[in-house]
Amino acid sequence: MPDTPTVPVELLHNIFANIKDSRTLCMLALVCKVFHFEAERVLYHAPRDITPKRHVQLLTSLKHNFRLAHFVKSYSVPPLAGRLRTIYWKLFTACLPLMVNLTQLSVLALGSDMNVIPMHTLTFQLESLSWIQMDIEANAQFVPWLETQNALKHLRWIHRGRVMVSRTALPHLRILEGNLHVVEALLPGRQIQRLHWLSDLAHGELDVQARIPRLFSGLQNLRSLTFDVQRNIVEYNVIGSSLVSLDFLELVGYDDRNQDIPLVIPPRLKTLVLSFVAHLGDNRPSTILDTLKARSDTVAGYFLKGDSLFRVDIGHSRGTKNEIWYERWENGVRKKELVSSDDVLDSSRHFLTTIY
Repeated sequence: MPDTPTVPVELLHNIFANIKDSRTLCMLALVCKVFHFEAERVLYHAPRDITPKRHVQLLTSLKHNFRLAHFVKSYSVPPLAGRLRTIYWKLFTACLPLMVNLTQLSVLALGSDMNVIPMHTLTFQLESLSWIQMDIEANAQFVPWLETQNALKHLRWIHRGRVMVSRTALPHLRILEGNLHVVEALLPGRQIQRLHWLSDLAHGELDVQARIPRLFSGLQNLRSLTFDVQRNIVEYNVIGSSLVSLDFLELVGYDDRNQDIPLVIPPRLKTLVLSFVAHLGDNRPSTILDTLKARSDTVAGYFLKGDSLFRVDIGHSRGTKNEIWYERWENGVRKKELVSSDDVLDSSRHFLTTIY
């Protein structure tokens, strides 16, 4: 390789980190030793948008070169099937302990695959973890290992049965995504500020209501909540009056045909997002006008109930691709232009940065 160019290493870090094209990085790796190191660092930092076959090739490289595994900071298990799945999981279980600098991990798999992960050999401390098991097979390793993750800030976890987690574990957890069992296990006694309460079809509102006393202190601390109402706002209303610190609320699956059920507006709420709202009636012009008027009247009621409420976004499916677009009201006034889902998500992401 040629001699090293006289470019400050700090500048190279920034330049290479902003190159998103893998082919370009591979070509730069051939320029010199310094470029080779920087290109490798970026290529292995967070492997994304690669095929399952490329994942197998990646893990094979890590298995034969431990140094490359140390570059990996973020990793997501890809969807797999057939013979490739068997090959992949054998490599993954061998390579995961080598990723000693890993900070983000996402696993979506069957319990039989998850159970072969050697959890006791994992030394990294994660900041973000998504752990979704697609069946009910027991995994005795996971909770004891989870309790060792003292740096964890963001957890997405679905558990199919009741679970106990030590109150002293996960002291820095601030963002939680989970179903009823996970919320019940982790919300009390922690300073969680952002909660995505995932739908749990196995449990109804009576189960939620019975757990309110245990969850009360955790609900009071929340600043942001996404709640899967699945066309039933009763479950949300059960906890709504406890959300005394909430600034941001998104109800997913809200149906504006249930106008007879009043929506609880938390006292400090600033932003309300109603996503995947069903249209009233059919698509005839007169019906659409009636729907818009009814919706505007309903939103006006939200602003009357919420003294701090600034913005309401209501989503609808539009176009041949069923894209979600939002009507927006600010300070009670409806905006003329529709807002894209990306704009609404950007508002949510901006809010999350204040939590981190």
